[in-house]
Amino acid sequence: MVGQARLGTALGLLLFCFPAVAQSDPSADDPPSDDSPARNPFAAEAPATAGVLQLEAGFRYGFDLGDTGVSPWGAGVGLGVGYTLDSSIYLAALAEYFFGRSGMVGVNDVDKNLIQLVGEVGYDVALLKRWVARGKGFVAGARIAKESCSSTLIPGGGSPCPASASINLGFGPGVSLMYVGPQAFFSLDGRYEIVLSDPRESSIIVAVGIGF
Repeated sequence: MVGQARLGTALGLLLFCFPAVAQSDPSADDPPSDDSPARNPFAAEAPATAGVLQLEAGFRYGFDLGDTGVSPWGAGVGLGVGYTLDSSIYLAALAEYFFGRSGMVGVNDVDKNLIQLVGEVGYDVALLKRWVARGKGFVAGARIAKESCSSTLIPGGGSPCPASASINLGFGPGVSLMYVGPQAFFSLDGRYEIVLSDPRESSIIVAVGIGF
């Protein structure tokens, strides 16, 4: 009887000291519920330019890759307008003027410059919150003006500096890097352009711009 009493006392102390063992919560092993939709870690973020009308002005420089004697490129200015759709596709139009160069070709002092209207189609990719990379292609209508002043007298009293101009198709690829700030954006742009003139002109164009 004494042994049974002691055994009962010991069991009572165990149940009193460790109630969690005797009364476990069956819902403790259930996973926490979360009604919010799961975020796809591989989903691409929209670029900061999406749905934004972009007006831009800037300076550019065309490095002549042709072998025509005198370059129509050199320093230039440009003005453009573009829009990035919600699908990240970019559409733009811009006008550019390059001051060109002058130089001697034979006995003639030749001066060239170029003005063009450009249409661009590109795709914007978000790099960081405010940084955007853009790959693009373009076509252009390029007008090359040329003036050639002869150092010799022209029989019949003709002009010693005849001028000519031609409009030609230009095209090529390009890439841009942009920082989109709260009030303005800044861009660095590079393009390779071929102009189907006679003789053919080609250039690598580097541009910097600011827009709103």
